[in-house]
Amino acid sequence: VFQLTNNFSIYLANHTVTVGANMEYFKFSNGFTPRFYGDFRFASFSDFYNSMPTGTPTPVGESTGAGRPIRYELTYSAVEGVAVPLAELEVGQIGGYIQDEFQVSKKLKLTLGLRADVPYYPKELARNPRLDTLVFAEGRTIDVSKFAKARPLWSPRIGFNYNVFDDKNLQIRGGTGVFTGRIPFVWLSNQASNNGLLFGSRLSSGNVNNTNPADDYVDFPFSPDPTAYIPQTASVPPTVLINSTDPNFKFPQVWRSSLAVDWNVLKSGYILTLEGMYTKDLNAVYHRDLNFREKKGQLDSPGDTRDVFNGSAAANRINSNITNAIELTNTNEGYSYFTTVQLQKEFGRGFFASAAYTYGETKDLSSNLSAIAATSWTTNQIPNSPNEPVLSWSNYDLRHRILASASYRLELFEHVGVTLSAFWNAQRGGSLFSDAAAIGSPNTRYSFTYGGDLNGAGIGGNDLIYIPRDRNDINLINLTSGGVTYTPDEQWTALNAFIEQDEYMSENRGRVMERNGGVFPWFNKLDIRAAVDLFSNVLGKQNKLQFTCDILNFGNMINSEWGVLKTLRTANPIQFAGYEAGTTTPRFTFNPAVKQSFVVDTGLTSRWQMQLGLRYIFN
Repeated sequence: VFQLTNNFSIYLANHTVTVGANMEYFKFSNGFTPRFYGDFRFASFSDFYNSMPTGTPTPVGESTGAGRPIRYELTYSAVEGVAVPLAELEVGQIGGYIQDEFQVSKKLKLTLGLRADVPYYPKELARNPRLDTLVFAEGRTIDVSKFAKARPLWSPRIGFNYNVFDDKNLQIRGGTGVFTGRIPFVWLSNQASNNGLLFGSRLSSGNVNNTNPADDYVDFPFSPDPTAYIPQTASVPPTVLINSTDPNFKFPQVWRSSLAVDWNVLKSGYILTLEGMYTKDLNAVYHRDLNFREKKGQLDSPGDTRDVFNGSAAANRINSNITNAIELTNTNEGYSYFTTVQLQKEFGRGFFASAAYTYGETKDLSSNLSAIAATSWTTNQIPNSPNEPVLSWSNYDLRHRILASASYRLELFEHVGVTLSAFWNAQRGGSLFSDAAAIGSPNTRYSFTYGGDLNGAGIGGNDLIYIPRDRNDINLINLTSGGVTYTPDEQWTALNAFIEQDEYMSENRGRVMERNGGVFPWFNKLDIRAAVDLFSNVLGKQNKLQFTCDILNFGNMINSEWGVLKTLRTANPIQFAGYEAGTTTPRFTFNPAVKQSFVVDTGLTSRWQMQLGLRYIFN
């Protein structure tokens, strides 16, 4: 990383003008090579042990040498003379700006500015000639060697601070303007990694449950040598995944406005802050697949007529030798707003307290939860086409949050100080803190998707469920689970009860669930801290020995039912069981064992913890 910044300031009577420039240069090597050491899957431990050379001692006796895996997968270098291909990427950004701090009066100060940033890509990537004759969605062609052209991104801004009575007891502040940011550069390096030139692969999978048991296995006995099964002539496979960037792609930009009031209430020392902020996406980021075919029909189901595609990943490919052509592109859909009220006071004698409440709302097309472009595309929960995400609740939606803290310091004798502190956080939801963010639940919100591939897009688990109004609104079939067979009527009774116990589903019958439409229950967490300082002067300078004790989730220590995080029981309560023969009428099953939306997250977040500390502080 190389950065260079130079500012020049001009001081005038009521103005401070700053003119500046900034240059940044980044160079990356990304070595993302999944299955580079080989991926063996065995049906049993016995098969694994017996795949060792004959006579090798194992936990169950000497190996017979006859064991084989049911699946073997390997990624290897297709670049001659290079053992591990790395994706090499270079990114630069040049920025220029001018700012004027204008002291309009003793009470009012304005800050006006204009900034321009120009991202650019100094190094052209390798070109893949196999793509030259391929045509993708919208008649597009793809050149994996090129990124978007350099173009300026303009960011005008204005801000103000108004000291109403010129005594700082009441201040009004705010501003509006455009702000430019960056993306995780791994999203760009995906294009350098997945260009169809760097890697070869082999996959052998047995036909498990075939009438001939020998067909269940593949002839790749386990080997600790990761190079054992690399072909002598390494080459790229006939079918590859590619990533690309929209030729008109822009770094993220938002238009953000804020307004706040800070009031020393009646000059009492109580500082009341009211603040609001609104952010509108100008260039947000999402992924789509340019090798994905258009729909072939619609569901024939009461209330749910979403599009139906071609049934499998391979059948949905426009070009059969390209698994996916994932493009990084922009959208201007998406926004967020937050409102906060805070009250704080320094009481003197070492006592300070603060409390704040924030309400927020954030919506986007995709929350982009993965560094892997294809995963961001396949895991984005959608009501229809995976290439047409709709504006919905973000994984980063805040909802309600209450923060409170207090601290008290007491000096004892001449060489002892004691500080007691407490921090309380309460929010609607809580997976933000979860060590076991089960089922990939979002921070404060959740949604349910079908198990399986309802719309035939070749992607499992991303189709948002339709919430049936009544028994006639869903086509249930017999389900056998745990040796028990449940009839459609028995399943409906259980499913209806499941819908009724869920706040979101019970209020939205007859609709496809919104992405992240549901909100997790409240989660409360109280942390306390005690610090004892022993201090003394040594050679005229203060030295301090500090003992600390932190109890995290103190409420859970007092009562095991307090400070407990809730997470989803399952993300896929309804299972898609295929279509009626010759139709697009879907069939479903529901396991009556699923009775509630939430269960206790048994990870560390739901348990109290204590930590002790010792620190020596000196000048």
